[in-house]
Amino acid sequence: MSTQKRTEKMEKEKEKDKKGGVKKEARTEEPNLRDILKEITKLHTVVQDMQDKNDKQNTALKEELKGELKEMKKDIKEELHIALNRELTIVREDIVRLKQENKTLKNENETFKDQQLNLEKKVKTMEGTISTLKQQEEIQELREKELQLRLRNINKEENENTKEIVAERKKGSESIEKSIDRVIRVNSKYAKNHNVPQDILVYFTRRSARDEILRENAKAPITYKGNKIAILKEIPITMLEK
Repeated sequence: MSTQKRTEKMEKEKEKDKKGGVKKEARTEEPNLRDILKEITKLHTVVQDMQDKNDKQNTALKEELKGELKEMKKDIKEELHIALNRELTIVREDIVRLKQENKTLKNENETFKDQQLNLEKKVKTMEGTISTLKQQEEIQELREKELQLRLRNINKEENENTKEIVAERKKGSESIEKSIDRVIRVNSKYAKNHNVPQDILVYFTRRSARDEILRENAKAPITYKGNKIAILKEIPITMLEK
């Protein structure tokens, strides 16, 4: 056999060996792919199962949360209802109390008004009484002053008898002498400010006696030891203040 033939034979054998190896490898790889596909399918199934399980758990959790949320809303609603009723009760009680207090205040106000009216009536009555008393006092004072005369510019003497001094001015008139009740010297601002003798105040028992002296003094001024005597009427202070 020639060399060329042996070479060709060897190449043919190599090609056969190559083809056989490829087929063998193909047969070896085929089972591996099927296993992989099976594993993938299994994994997909597991994942799907897990997903379904997770979905069920989520659904159950959602339902549970919905239930709890519903219960919470119910509890909150009940608590709010109780709280609102409590507040409404307090407000109603406050309104009733305020109405009662307002009614009491109105009654007290009416009582106060009545008391005020009564006081005003009493004050008016008292004012009327005071006014009447003042008038009576003025009348009484006027009557008293109508029985008095003030003599001014009579020097004061040691151991003087003021009644005799006045009676001496009216010697011969027994009626006037008998009508003299008392005679006194009195302090006055006029005497103090002008450094003159104190006035002599004469009290009569009859007004006519006083008026007679005033009439005679108007005709001819009365003197005492060469000094002209000022004879003055006594005027009530209330009349001077008006």
